[in-house]
Amino acid sequence: LNTMVLKIEENNEVLCTSSEFGTEKIKGKKIILANGAKEGSRKAISMVGDRCSGILTVGMAKKIFSICNMIPGKNILIDGYETLYMIQEQLKDKNINVVGIISENNDIETYGLTDKIYKDYKIVSIQGAGRITSVTLEKDGKEKVVECDTLMFARPMLSDGLVSMRSNIKLNPTTTGPEVDDKFMTSRENIYACGNGIYIHKFIEDIEEECSKIIKGLNN
Repeated sequence: LNTMVLKIEENNEVLCTSSEFGTEKIKGKKIILANGAKEGSRKAISMVGDRCSGILTVGMAKKIFSICNMIPGKNILIDGYETLYMIQEQLKDKNINVVGIISENNDIETYGLTDKIYKDYKIVSIQGAGRITSVTLEKDGKEKVVECDTLMFARPMLSDGLVSMRSNIKLNPTTTGPEVDDKFMTSRENIYACGNGIYIHKFIEDIEEECSKIIKGLNN
């Protein structure tokens, strides 16, 4: 527990680190990667603008909400909506003003947070000195400046292939996670992967079925 895996070395030794044991190697005859998913950050989305505070993902906003008497911002512009379900209750409970949602679709679930949808707009610049003050959007060659103190990304999750990449395991460029065969084995012998770590699943039942197949396959 509380241990971070750095990579899997050639002899199937897992190089990991923890505050209790420091850096150590744990050898496994067979290894299952269950890294799960990660959020797309501003860097991953590739966006220009001032490097000011107040730019965060839904996951980070959720952590801030868990701190007593803390909120991520007062006037929030949201880019995307796919992970908004994770914090929609907190946004309502704290009476936070959602100034708009940027989306490629009109028919999205806003959870009653706002009726302002910036359909097909793209972020071209972020302004702020210390804290974000506004975001410049563009559509069809026309720009619009939206004032806000927080820009939150609610983009789709990405499979976490970092450990796989460090371990010379072939990645699936479509999902960003490790590529697996019909038995969920990766490009390296006796290293398997499943769940959101290989692609983003819609239902937890699908992940449970994958796990069951892997375990049955290992036992056989």
